[in-house]
Amino acid sequence: MNDALGLPPLAPAGNRDPYWAPHDVFRCAGEEAWVSIAVADEAHWRALCSVMGRPALAGEPRFATMARRKENEEALNAFIAAWCAPLDKWDVTRRLQQAGVPAMPSLSHPELTADPHLTARGYFSTLPHPEVGAKHHPGPPWRFDRRPNGATGPAPLLGQHTGAVLSEWLGLGAADVAALRAMNAIE
Repeated sequence: MNDALGLPPLAPAGNRDPYWAPHDVFRCAGEEAWVSIAVADEAHWRALCSVMGRPALAGEPRFATMARRKENEEALNAFIAAWCAPLDKWDVTRRLQQAGVPAMPSLSHPELTADPHLTARGYFSTLPHPEVGAKHHPGPPWRFDRRPNGATGPAPLLGQHTGAVLSEWLGLGAADVAALRAMNAIE
């Protein structure tokens, strides 16, 4: 027990939430096809049961409250996994999102860079790199009002900023930086 806060000790949680259930990633039809589902309240829970075609599950005693769902998480996840397994990850996502349930598939890099929502928000910038050519770079997941959004430049080359860091941040003079380079101590 974490004595200071009265919380249980930290342990790997995987995709589960310490309080919400269901809150996990479920396999769908296809190779490496998964969907994340996060039920944060009773409205989400009832909607999930309805979309799965099992509205009576919402009132079943072992799943009737968030605390009971958390206690019976393995059995609950088995119902959801069985429902998701034959379905396309995008079909599950659309159906749940339309019902107000937070859901999103796990996406590969090509799927992410082609995602219409991320594209519309300018999340990825295509920037030239001197060694590997043009590459997609993710930006921050938030938006700024008074400065440009997205990546500001490509990944640096090895040692590209060493001189600037040593001189501007650590206060070394040009002679000291040159001496370190001469000794092959830095790139």
